[in-house]
Amino acid sequence: MKIDIVLLVYNRIDDLRHCLSIIKDTWISHDYHIIVSSNGRNAGYLVDNEILSKIDTMIESENDKGKLGGQSSLVLNGLTKVRTDSDYVIILEADTWIYSDRIINKYTEQLEKSNALWASAKWYDRFFSLAIDFAIIKAKYLQTNAKIFDITVYSECYYAQYLINDHQKYIHITENMPVMVPGYLKKYPFAPKGRFFAFPKSQMVTHHIELCKKGFETKKRHFNIVSKTKYFDIKPKFSDKFLLFLMKFSQATVTILPKRSWFKSHDYYDFKKNIISKNNNCSLC
Repeated sequence: MKIDIVLLVYNRIDDLRHCLSIIKDTWISHDYHIIVSSNGRNAGYLVDNEILSKIDTMIESENDKGKLGGQSSLVLNGLTKVRTDSDYVIILEADTWIYSDRIINKYTEQLEKSNALWASAKWYDRFFSLAIDFAIIKAKYLQTNAKIFDITVYSECYYAQYLINDHQKYIHITENMPVMVPGYLKKYPFAPKGRFFAFPKSQMVTHHIELCKKGFETKKRHFNIVSKTKYFDIKPKFSDKFLLFLMKFSQATVTILPKRSWFKSHDYYDFKKNIISKNNNCSLC
């Protein structure tokens, strides 16, 4: 199967370096074509020759607005280089590390069986939403619907609503859920800023290094823990197995904590009025 990976990066160059190595070392089931879309050069975030050697296609744009202003252009630029005969496109953030392509195999198979065209985690529990830190999408659909990424605010809501309005099916990658913890929790284990960064079921970590006390050392240790390997040369600790248990327990506990979605159906986000819409035929409001 031909799969193009559109890898998005602004300032997380060292994350990108490790992400590419993991892909090259452990994603072995398909014909992968790696497209890196970067917009950080003008701000001094340079992709060096070591990284370039692991990339099939490199795109550097002059838009240096960072994630909020640049994510849309990063994806759209990357999609212009997707092979015309690809079966799937994977959208991947540079700071998202996934051990092996086991999860890709599972969800491409489910997409075929369900006649759906998009698989990713539900981002917000309250809204119809789809994440793109890791998303698997049928390439043919994006050939004529790249405009789905032409959005810069509440983008995760927009993707889901676009597909619903277009009468298209999507499925959730449940191993990467829940993403968020309920807003009434001010602090929660393994969820700095209210979002989980380690997902043992999918062997994925998405840490923002600036939120880790020991930076990459913490992220690498957590990656070894969720992948149950010694991928990174870090001396194991006696507490690693207990940390894995805590990661799983923390996420499992969140699923039984009270949420708004228990008491009412999911909401649409009204982009024109910048409010939640109660209209179930939203048509992107």
